[in-house]
Amino acid sequence: MKLKRNYKYLSGFLPALLMVALLCPSVASGWDARAFDGDAAQLTQEDLFPRKKAARETYYAEDYSFMFQLDKKVKLNFKFGMTNVLGEEGAAFVASSMRAPGIPFRKTKKTVRAGKWKFEDHPFSLDIGEMKFSGTEQQMKVSFTRKGVRATAKLTAVVPGWRPGNGKVELANQGFIEVMIWPKMKVEGTIEVIKSGKKVRFKGYCVLTHAVTTIPPQFQPPRWFYFKGKDLSNPVLFQAVQLGEEFGGQVYGWFLVVEKNKIAAQSNILDISPTDLREKEKVLLPWSMYFNDPAQGIEGGIRAGLLKKAVDQLKKLPPFEAALIAKFIQPKMYLFDGELEIAVADGRRFRTSGTYKIETIRD
Repeated sequence: MKLKRNYKYLSGFLPALLMVALLCPSVASGWDARAFDGDAAQLTQEDLFPRKKAARETYYAEDYSFMFQLDKKVKLNFKFGMTNVLGEEGAAFVASSMRAPGIPFRKTKKTVRAGKWKFEDHPFSLDIGEMKFSGTEQQMKVSFTRKGVRATAKLTAVVPGWRPGNGKVELANQGFIEVMIWPKMKVEGTIEVIKSGKKVRFKGYCVLTHAVTTIPPQFQPPRWFYFKGKDLSNPVLFQAVQLGEEFGGQVYGWFLVVEKNKIAAQSNILDISPTDLREKEKVLLPWSMYFNDPAQGIEGGIRAGLLKKAVDQLKKLPPFEAALIAKFIQPKMYLFDGELEIAVADGRRFRTSGTYKIETIRD
């Protein structure tokens, strides 16, 4: 792809989140917003901890999301977290699954009431029903047990945990979104039938994202954009956010390239411009985007290919609730095959295919 600004091509409680949007007033325009300020920094063990201060906020939600790439046709999905918008302050949730040849498939999606899950900081551990998570910023262990089958994964940070700048999107006094990433972790683990002792051992790689938000739904950014390279042994990650017009309407973003167990290129101050807008189901989407970081002499682009999936989140709700909420927000997700290219000042170029995802909250 030619990297020119005029070229044509180039991330479990939805009902509660949406319903509270109906109860909140509109916001005045021109409020201050900041995104990913400062220099990128490594993470510490404390960045694994739930954010206790944020947990006091009405619209607090926090999650830990693991993206695995494993051998032997093993599939794992671990996601869990805590929130105040599930109908009870301090509730936790788990949405996970495991699959391996010759092992019964297991999955769960459940809420755990406040007081029924545990967090310890020394040593660090989270115990949320069938999900257990523990360790340090360098060595972690996560396990999931369901109906007599247990998956256990040991993770080692090959590249230190990383945050884009201060890791935050801050919208005046309306709250913040925080993002923390472990971009490359080696994985070793097993899926075991507990009664018979049958095991499937696996190896691979993982990207762990720890995210927090305290922003009311009606002030949530209207668009999020993500790219994940297909090879998690050399991960390429991109994230951008478009703020609402009341916060300036700008697009902010970052990228990270890992090669041979080190960060090869990064930026958290990207200037991002859509270059090919197309309408899909009455929603205007950037089929491609150009981005650059003039200070570092970096430029790049993302191009969408085949649209693999379009999900209207409101279809998960009862018709009456969906019709009511649709008057205020229209949450949808679009998943594409995608390509990304980055050129840096010393002449190196990084190209990869992967998944390009767009999440919309409102037009």
